Amino acid sequence: MATINDTTPDAIATETCDTTPYYLNDGTTESLALAGSLIVTVKDINVNDESNDITLAQVTNDRFLSFNTKTPTYYIKVAHDINSEIGFNVGANDSTDDSLSNDDAWSMNAITLNSSTSTASEMLLPWADKTMTVARFTANDISGENREKTWDVELNIVLGNDGAISANASLSNSESFTGLAAENDQATQHAYWPGVDATPSEPTKGEGDILAATISSTQIESHFAANMSAVESDINDLNDVIDSWELQFSEIAFDPTSNLSQYGQANNRNSSSLFVSGARIVANSPALYAVEVVVDYNDNNNNTLLVNDYVYGILEQN
Repeated sequence: MATINDTTPDAIATETCDTTPYYLNDGTTESLALAGSLIVTVKDINVNDESNDITLAQVTNDRFLSFNTKTPTYYIKVAHDINSEIGFNVGANDSTDDSLSNDDAWSMNAITLNSSTSTASEMLLPWADKTMTVARFTANDISGENREKTWDVELNIVLGNDGAISANASLSNSESFTGLAAENDQATQHAYWPGVDATPSEPTKGEGDILAATISSTQIESHFAANMSAVESDINDLNDVIDSWELQFSEIAFDPTSNLSQYGQANNRNSSSLFVSGARIVANSPALYAVEVVVDYNDNNNNTLLVNDYVYGILEQN
């Protein structure tokens, strides 16, 4: 009884580069993972001397029991004619001293694509929606009792799964504050919030004092609109967080036993047109995609990590 030990790894199952995934799909086309091995054990064939004829036979097993793959959670995908990078060597039907004659073999050129020369056909990146305190507005009265009211400025940052980033600033509360002025018996007083209230005209000597003035959160937001717009612009002016990307695939030499060649053999390919339209290959080493926001609030650098995960590079046969 033949036994099969399929040790092909669950490619990229934990989003690390411990495995070597090479070819992946969404379950509708062929798939190949480069890491792993297939061990086949067959029965011993013992021929007893009974003076009978024996006919040459062969024991075979599929090159792959299955192709075990997993699409990366996060990736940058680029359309490319992968087949234009593929070479094909036809194998012979019998064994010779030349190992390349024993079976069909495929090669692949080294491939380098980057954001300057290519456009990603699709990005699926880690996303985030986080809010952090970036500033504080304070209203102080002049009563001599050190009374004040604070409104923290909360900046909500949204990082999309396409790398786009945007921000919106708002106040942490909607409370109002009534400021007081200390009584001065020698003067007529009218309290007001400069820049918010209209500046009162100089009161006449006989007018009564107005020692209190109230300011609302709406007025605070309007008064400091330029400041809130500035913190939003620090994010919104970026548009997206990716400065550049580069996708590389190493050269693969002709070798009938390479995973690239085994893929072609197992799928009965007989030319350099190795990959069907829509087929994809993935680079086995991902990029660490870490996006951090540094907020210089209260004279302290406060770092907020939006995302920190692996992103894989994919080529898709166009």
